Amino acid sequence: MTCFFGRKQSILFLVTLTVTSSMVLCTETFGSDNSSAMVCEEYTIPVKLQAGGLFTYNVAGTLCSDGSLEGKALHVLISGSTYGRVYWDFPIQTDTYSYVRTAVQAGYATFNLSRIGIAESDRPFGLFVDVDANAYVFHQVIDYLKQNVFEPGPVVTLGHSLGSVITVAHAVHYPQDVDGVVLTGFIHNVNPGYSDVIREASYSASSDPRFEGKRYDFTYITSKPGSRDIFYVLDQTDPDILFVDELTKETTTLGEISSTRDYYGEESLQIEVPVLQLIGDQDIVGCGGELDCTDSAAVMANEQQYFSDAACIETQVIEDTGHNLNLHRNAQSSFQTMLDWAARRVGAGASVPATEPCSSSQ
Repeated sequence: MTCFFGRKQSILFLVTLTVTSSMVLCTETFGSDNSSAMVCEEYTIPVKLQAGGLFTYNVAGTLCSDGSLEGKALHVLISGSTYGRVYWDFPIQTDTYSYVRTAVQAGYATFNLSRIGIAESDRPFGLFVDVDANAYVFHQVIDYLKQNVFEPGPVVTLGHSLGSVITVAHAVHYPQDVDGVVLTGFIHNVNPGYSDVIREASYSASSDPRFEGKRYDFTYITSKPGSRDIFYVLDQTDPDILFVDELTKETTTLGEISSTRDYYGEESLQIEVPVLQLIGDQDIVGCGGELDCTDSAAVMANEQQYFSDAACIETQVIEDTGHNLNLHRNAQSSFQTMLDWAARRVGAGASVPATEPCSSSQ
């Protein structure tokens, strides 16, 4: 696990810590009066890829909070294709780019998951690591936290890109796990030109110097060096972000790639908890073809048809922003949108209910 909170050293000084399960990683003090502190712990959780599966794998994740966990609303975070935990807890300018830090300061607990197949988590054969397997892993992680760590208040799952697709699949198949869903970098539309762009920008992870010696099989894919700028509006992006993005990139699997489209249809109509969507108006993945994301009314109308009344769907188009919402200069605005929505629709804890709970009559 990499611990970065609030460090002001050079971005080249990225300290990787080897830790054991449940070991306290780091504590960060908020404010000058030393009155509160964020404490983060690393967990290694045993999972299977499907119910009754023969093999057990481990996934890694980081639980962060300020003060007692009991009854606190839990935000469970999952990253997108070729991204890991740093997407939700970026290691530079953390006051701007770390959702984990922002959410914890707002009173929430966060669990930031390394998807099965990436980083410290185990790497099964990649054809078996598809969206449904990820959703089942997600279910087991939430159940593990509830059974072995603490009893949270409401649980919100937050995904980005592929992570949003997994979040949809999880909410459909394991509705008992969640009280709210946040989908970022995902709408029910795919830019028809994206496939050609991403195909040109991708290759086998075993060919990339970052993964040298780590025994990635042919089913694991990553981005070619220097190609990740497609996910950004460059004049709205700090150049250091691109540097660290490349430095910390992860992988995706052929199983994930082949199954992602399975949840771009009406499956999301089965979600019966509040849903928030955020999409950049220049998102290369979701914007294009017949849907112009600079027309926010058109995006909202498009999404309404894919969610039931029970979801009270709210869709926000973020201006001057590409696919990676968390990593543009306006990240704090996106984070506040997520947190304000969570407080209104889901609540901040067992004793802090939603101020505007969703109802099918709305």
